[in-house]
Parts: sequence; C-alpha cells; structure tokens
Amino acid sequence: MKKIRLDLKRITSIQELHSELKSIMGFPDFYSANVNALIDCLSSMRYPDEGMSKVTLSLTEILLIEVVGLSQSNIVILNNLLIAIENVNNRELTRGRLASIYMCLL
Repeated sequence: MKKIRLDLKRITSIQELHSELKSIMGFPDFYSANVNALIDCLSSMRYPDEGMSKVTLSLTEILLIEVVGLSQSNIVILNNLLIAIENVNNRELTRGRLASIYMCLL
C-alpha cells in the first residue's frame, strides 16, 4: 500500500486542491486542474507508461490518501475529492479489479 497525506488546513479552494494534488502526485504540466482531469490522472496510476502520475500502482496495489485538517469550511473541497475517488474506483470495479484508492480522514 502506498500512502500520501493531504493537509486540508492549507487548502482553501478547489484550485489549491488541484495544485496540491498535482505536486504530491506528480501530474504532468498540462494537467488542467478540474475533476475530469483528476479522475483521468488518478485512473492512470496503474498504467505508468501513460506518464500521467509519478505515483504508480501495480494491479493489486492500493493508494491510501490520509486527509488531515478537515473542517466545515472545506466540505466542498472534500466533496470534489470524493467524486474523483468514487469515479476512479468505479472504473476499477468495472474492469473486474478491486478499488485502487482508499481515503482515511484523520
């Protein structure tokens, strides 16, 4: 299992969320910082040849996103992240594999 930590205390907007994830995950320079691009980049973690993320997973590996600093003020930010994770995991399930991303709220 691979882990990343996402500190929501430092993130106050959707754009900052995308910027932080781009930095942590190593998304390409052309990452367009929207939920669809996030879904595509996260979905490609199992396909490192695509070059969409520096964080890569084997077909059986899981990424755990540890979210810290959650407050009422960033529920919209968290919701965007949840939408992306749900879509990525649904793609995996339709391919007959286990979910690739788990999230833990600390």
